[in-house]
Amino acid sequence: MRAALTLLVPVAVLVAPVAASALTGEEAVALIARAMGAAGQPAPDMPAPLRALPECAHPPRVAPVAGSWRTVSLACDAPLAWQRMFRTGAEVAGASADAGDARARAPAATIPALLSVRPLKRGARIKPGDLRQADIPAAGDGGQSLSDPAHAEGRRLRVPLRAGQPLLERHLEPALDIEPGQEVSINLQGAGIEISAAGTALVGGVIGDLIRVRQGGRDGREVEALIVARGIVRVRPNMRRRSAVRQAIRRLQWSTQSHRM
Repeated sequence: MRAALTLLVPVAVLVAPVAASALTGEEAVALIARAMGAAGQPAPDMPAPLRALPECAHPPRVAPVAGSWRTVSLACDAPLAWQRMFRTGAEVAGASADAGDARARAPAATIPALLSVRPLKRGARIKPGDLRQADIPAAGDGGQSLSDPAHAEGRRLRVPLRAGQPLLERHLEPALDIEPGQEVSINLQGAGIEISAAGTALVGGVIGDLIRVRQGGRDGREVEALIVARGIVRVRPNMRRRSAVRQAIRRLQWSTQSHRM
């Protein structure tokens, strides 16, 4: 009996390829949200991309960029390799809290300042007891806050102040060595003799200014004097003559200009 011969013919098994599909913007956001949730990160705060992603034969891989979930990448290998970056708008879990705790632990920078004890009107002269010293936040000060009462007392306010308001340099009128109406000491010099008399300043000024002062009482003579110190002016015998010469020169210049017009 002849043995039967069996031929084994290999049969090719055909496997259908996985169909590639494009990922919509909403699907991309959902994929990123799932990946971030699995990593313990807060949900992303990002709009859905307007355009669909390229086709991918497998779910794209989601990974943080440079270790931060603020930006994530979606990557695909087939049918064509591609990668896309997306900003999630989310902070790393715990980062905000840690930063907030660090700011809370760090002492706020302060500077010494003078604060108004009570409301003060515009034009008021700063007196002892009107201000108190305190520390205020340094941010936004601009280097204008005054901290030494000696720099403020005796000066007038050009703006009103509310109670508790820091006093700034721009709140005060310029510091004058002699105020209008202030009683002054008038020094008269001549022929090696110096005489001091009381008088009243008709205008204010600083050291080096020539101002008008009145000698004695209300009916006293008015003279021009040089401010030499706070509350002290000096008159020389020839100062009135120099003043008259300067006035004559000004009248001559005015007359010349008028004739040219």
